Amino acid sequence: MSQVPMELRRSKAVDYLQLHRGTAVPELTEKKQPKPTWSTKKFFKLEVIDSRLVDGRGEVLVHYQGWDRTYDEWRSESDILDTPAEVITGSGLGHFVFQATTAIKEKLAPVRKQNSEVTISIPVQKDVFDTFIEDSELRVEKSHGKDVFRFPDVAASKAAFSPNWWYRICNTALDFVAVHFDTFQIWLKERLPLIEYTTDGEEVVRHRGFEAQIRFVKVKGNRYDLNRLLGE
Repeated sequence: MSQVPMELRRSKAVDYLQLHRGTAVPELTEKKQPKPTWSTKKFFKLEVIDSRLVDGRGEVLVHYQGWDRTYDEWRSESDILDTPAEVITGSGLGHFVFQATTAIKEKLAPVRKQNSEVTISIPVQKDVFDTFIEDSELRVEKSHGKDVFRFPDVAASKAAFSPNWWYRICNTALDFVAVHFDTFQIWLKERLPLIEYTTDGEEVVRHRGFEAQIRFVKVKGNRYDLNRLLGE
């Protein structure tokens, strides 16, 4: 009767049927060890130390802030996400466009419903909103006593926001969620005042500024619908 050493049982993937048939122990296969991988869902603050070209592709040597230097490594330039300047400055037209496009992308998440209406509120200064409307050449229409703006075509929306602002590809199978372009509208809303009282019981009314209201219907599709979407 064949015997298998205890240490071999612990470290090898033993095929006992082959062993019973007389297969030699040295031919037993090693257990496959999973390869260590980095999580793609967590971001680390880093410092770029150096750069180089490898086979025509850019790589950077990075140091992860708060981690030991032994973790420094070379990464592809495409792995690095720069913080947009609009996030740092925090004001002006560029910041409003960044907030608007980011909020829209966040809402373009996979849903069970085929159609779903979305409303987004973004704090904005009135002069910044007016500049956005003027530069974007949106068309205006009256709705329930307020001015509502729409893009005349997709090309105008790309110039105002970004080339792919209205859709989000959610996975490698190319399933996507998108803004139903004809339903997109944006308008300026003055926020209701804030009322508070002093220690003497005197009422104080504070203005709470303005916010841009964005509304649209989102739809979903798969890779077969993508060419039609991008061809709009």
